[in-house]
Amino acid sequence: MKVIEPEHGDNAASLREQIAQHKNSEACYACHKSIDPYGFALENFDSTGQWRTRYSTEVPHRGTFTYRPQGYFQTTFKVDSAGAIEDQEFADLFGLKKLLVLEERKIAYNFAKKFFEYANGYTPSLKQRIDLLAMISPKAGRIRELVTNVLTYSLRQQANKRNRAMEANE
Repeated sequence: MKVIEPEHGDNAASLREQIAQHKNSEACYACHKSIDPYGFALENFDSTGQWRTRYSTEVPHRGTFTYRPQGYFQTTFKVDSAGAIEDQEFADLFGLKKLLVLEERKIAYNFAKKFFEYANGYTPSLKQRIDLLAMISPKAGRIRELVTNVLTYSLRQQANKRNRAMEANE
């Protein structure tokens, strides 16, 4: 029986056990300690984005091009989507969402920064990041306002660069 999910050892049965084996290396643990809680929370989604409560394994079969309506898979152990971020535990994706919403300003800032990168094609400088943070009110507001503010800011900066370049050429 072949497991569809990534494997990190023959003795590991669940995804958490596989990840635990992988994290035995200090180099791997350095990243996994911060990304695993988010990944575990999203484990209820399979590779096609479908919601699942159990993992699937492939059942061995001979036919390469044969069709079975039920497929060549069987369900196995239950998905465990619990985790913890900064000592705050959550049971599933919905619990993670509740934790993240508590940090509304951080989410708005990260969105503004990533949108700036997308709109301009480069990472914002320290001064630009400070300006982006200043755009975010204590009560983060609507995303439309944030997108408009970031675009307006970017266009003004581009216009200022053009004006400085034209003045330097004169």
